[in-house]
Amino acid sequence: MELEQREALLNRMRRDGRTLLYRREMGEERLLTTLREEHRGNGFGIELADHDRFKFYNDTYGHTLGDLVLSTTGRLFRMHREGDIGVRWGGDEFLRIVRNLVTETQLGLVAGRDTEIVDSFSWETLDERFADNPPRLSVGLVYCEHPSQEERARMVKLDEQVTIASEQRFDPSVWVPDGSSFDLVRKLVALADEKMYEAKRQFAGSAEPHIAQVNVRITHGKLMKI
Repeated sequence: MELEQREALLNRMRRDGRTLLYRREMGEERLLTTLREEHRGNGFGIELADHDRFKFYNDTYGHTLGDLVLSTTGRLFRMHREGDIGVRWGGDEFLRIVRNLVTETQLGLVAGRDTEIVDSFSWETLDERFADNPPRLSVGLVYCEHPSQEERARMVKLDEQVTIASEQRFDPSVWVPDGSSFDLVRKLVALADEKMYEAKRQFAGSAEPHIAQVNVRITHGKLMKI
């Protein structure tokens, strides 16, 4: 029983208490692992999703309704493909690592399913105040071809030049070598964030899914759009 309790505690420490998704620290580690290691498929994807109306809920109705949005979205976001990894990235942002993709088109299908699940959920059954303003996601996507063996060897060599604390992996004020896995993962997430805000602007007021995507490959330690 003591061992079971310890394992349960460790599992809770890896997961966010409100959404039961992985905490950001675990998400960062899994992103680095996904980039460094060889996997099935031609590439992987990063999906970064943000609630368009979250501030409205908090400011108008209070944090209790906002917390309900987060916990419910976390439950919906855990309905993913086997092998994918859902993360509460921070605030009302959710990140998914979409692994083992055959084509870049497949990433858009995964994200489309996520937006559809949130859009079609009966939010008003949880609270009638959702009836007029149901939750809506904006999503930024980055598809990345799996790095070649040569590129992964380059990363490993550059990674060895720096020792970085886990809490500093995504701190832009902390230097990391250009082309290292730390550098490339930071840039991939920044691209996903850029695309997420592009989706917010492009589809504001539209019934279309709020999704924008960019596709890249790693060449000589740099991200190149394809």
